[in-house]
Parts: sequence; C-alpha cells; structure tokens
Amino acid sequence: MDMEKTNETKEDRKYAIIATRILEEKDFSKVPDGIKDLVSYYRNLKATEEGVARSIVPWVEKTDIYKEYLKHIQGIGPVLSANLIAMLNPITDFPKPSMLVSYTGLSGSHYEQECEEGHKFLSSSPKAYCPVNLTETDSDEMKVCNAKVVKSVFMNLPMKRKKGYHIFVNTRLKTTLYKIATSFEKMSPEKSQYRFLYDVKKAEYASRKELQDEKGSKGHIRMMTLRYIEKRFLVNLHVVWMRGMGTDVTPYEATLQNHTIEPVRTDDGYPLPAKGTFTSISEEDNWAIRQLTDNYYDIQHMRIKCFNNVIAWAKSNPEKVKPFSEPKE
Repeated sequence: MDMEKTNETKEDRKYAIIATRILEEKDFSKVPDGIKDLVSYYRNLKATEEGVARSIVPWVEKTDIYKEYLKHIQGIGPVLSANLIAMLNPITDFPKPSMLVSYTGLSGSHYEQECEEGHKFLSSSPKAYCPVNLTETDSDEMKVCNAKVVKSVFMNLPMKRKKGYHIFVNTRLKTTLYKIATSFEKMSPEKSQYRFLYDVKKAEYASRKELQDEKGSKGHIRMMTLRYIEKRFLVNLHVVWMRGMGTDVTPYEATLQNHTIEPVRTDDGYPLPAKGTFTSISEEDNWAIRQLTDNYYDIQHMRIKCFNNVIAWAKSNPEKVKPFSEPKE
C-alpha cells in the first residue's frame, strides 16, 4: 500500500509538471487541440488574479499594521497581509492572544461535543447550544440547530478533522497562516526570524526519541514545526497590533515560570510601533480589502481547479502530451 501511494504521488508530480509546461507554452499552436479552451481559460484567470492582486496593494498600504509591521516581515506580501487584515480587523475583538489562537484552531486542546439532535462537532471552547448550520442550499434564511449540548469531552490535543464531526474554526485563516509559515520556510534564516526559529524548533522536535521512532516522523516533525511557527507569528502580530491600538497584552507563554519566548521584532530592524499610534481602519477601506481579497481567493480557487483539470486531461491523454514530458533543451 505504501509503495502504491509513493508511485501515485510520483505520477501526480509528473503530470503536474506536464500541465505546467502546457500552460506556459508560448507557442499556442503547440498546445493540444483538445485542451486549448481550458488553457485559454486558465490564462485568463491567472491574468485576472494578478490584476486583483495589484488592486489590493494601495488599499493594504493605507493600514498602519501593514506599514508599521507586516511590511517589515520577510515572506509576507500585500496579498497575504490583506487577507489577515480582512479576517482579523478589528483586532480588539480578540482581547487576549489565546482567544485569537483558539479562533484559528491552533490551540493545543479542543472539545468534542454532541447535541440532543445528534449533531457532533469540534470547537475550541465548550458550547451550551449546537451551532451546526441547517440552512438549506436554496434558502436565503440562515437556520442554526441551537439544540442543547448533551455531551462535551475535553481533548488535550490539537484539533483536526474527524469523520462525522462538524468543525468550528476559521478555516480560511488557518489556511492563510499555513501559507505564511511555508513562505517563512523558504526564507533565509539570516534574514527571517521565523525561518531561524523554524530551524531551531525543528531540530528540537527531531531530537525527541518518541518522534524518531514514529513512522513518517519527518513529515510529522515538519507539520509540528509549521504549526508552532504559525502560532508564534499570530501571537506576535496580535501583540504588535493591540499595542498600536493602545493596549498592551502579554502572551500566556510569557507568564510561565522558566519559559522564555523570542522578543517581538521586525526582520529589517524597523522599529516597532509605539503604543496608541495606530488609527482604526475605516469602514470604506475595510470593505474594499474584504471584497478584493474575497475576489482574489475565489479566482485563485477557480484557477487551481482549472489546473487540476489540465492534469486530469493529461493523464487521460498520455500520447498527446508526450512533447511536454521532457524539459526543453
């Protein structure tokens, strides 16, 4: 079974490379006839996506948290910053860093719960009533179960998807943080504090005997490290943003005895904002950032789906994609 999975992964990579070569072919006449329309559609989506990304820049550059902090962190551009701002503004809705961590699903514990109607769900905090959405597809009226929760079990481990359970975290924010962490992973440790911290934490996890003996430990260690970096970055962002808005907050980890955390700083040496120097993001700016980021990710989702369709077509037509199987000299 493991060998089959390995072969399947290698085949997927092979056809992903072929699909990329087809989509990037400058001579359109060389693109196989059966896929020309799909290639044109992909290219139009990519151009639109890039256009929306350019439109995001002037809006996000107006915000203090971007100008005074995010802009000075290696690996985070305007689009990822805009997405964070769209989902977290106003940051004062999260008085404590731990509340923000829970909202993202990055806390080290969660609750498995069930209501009297039989709905099962996972959440970062215990609920008294069921939050499962019962809204029908063709209905504009939102309907929530709201039945009494009859079972609640505290789980002292990170939340992850479980068959038969609804999950209540901000999945888009969680995905954004994963993208940011993998971007840090590509940075130089000399220029990026988070890449440096990534290397330190990964080495620490790799030294644990129980992880060394575990099957698939390399992948597990990497994911544990990325999760740690996501949480560390999110807490630092919260500390800086809240201070800019006039409130000092202290991460829970910093209150523990014999426990130290890296001081918050920028990667390029730019000074951290002084307390109370940020202005609230206007409703107009906030609306524009939300709409543009929503459009950006909707288009990106369609582009990725289109890319996967090109891969599927290539797998079904191996003879027609032979010219793209080998790299150009």
